[in-house]
Amino acid sequence: MIKSAIFRPSNTKRIVFFLLIDVIVSYFTLILSYDLRFSFQVPLEFSKEVALVFCALIALKVCALWIFKVYLVPWRFFGLSEALKIIYAHILAYGIFILLSFLGLFGAFPLSVVVIDFVISGILIGGIRISKRIYLENSPTISTEIFELGIPVLGICYGSQLMMHLLGGKVSRAPEREYGKTEVHVKTSSKMFQDVNETTICWM
Repeated sequence: MIKSAIFRPSNTKRIVFFLLIDVIVSYFTLILSYDLRFSFQVPLEFSKEVALVFCALIALKVCALWIFKVYLVPWRFFGLSEALKIIYAHILAYGIFILLSFLGLFGAFPLSVVVIDFVISGILIGGIRISKRIYLENSPTISTEIFELGIPVLGICYGSQLMMHLLGGKVSRAPEREYGKTEVHVKTSSKMFQDVNETTICWM
């Protein structure tokens, strides 16, 4: 029970996962950007100034991604609009960083490194999410012949979305996310729901 609870997907776990991934990716993209800027010839020394740059830029980036609600988007619904939000978040974060840099808060740290990091970070942070979306597009499926057998088919959760997709419908995000207890209205005209009340309670 404890093991299944730990590995069961949830919004909180997804947010924590993305936060950790973004911090780790941001750290290594900064190191890579520095090495690319100086053609791997000048070793990076972690002085207080460099540590301040790393902490400030990573914090600004995570805050900007949070402001644009990127962390609230499930894997399956990551699309063009979410990719644009990542770009906007990077523009905001790096813009603020460069402004603070002009005010002399980060010493002589080369801004060219920050520009290179802007590109690499945007590609990797967006790429991680897109790669998962591509993986989900190749998720398990079933033969459409099952719908031609003349028997009732009930799809629950992923099953209902898969049925919608296979039957020519479209699965899209609702205007408002639904969590917790909610009331369901059932069409009892179907043989499958003949003995079910017209209204029932379910947990989203």
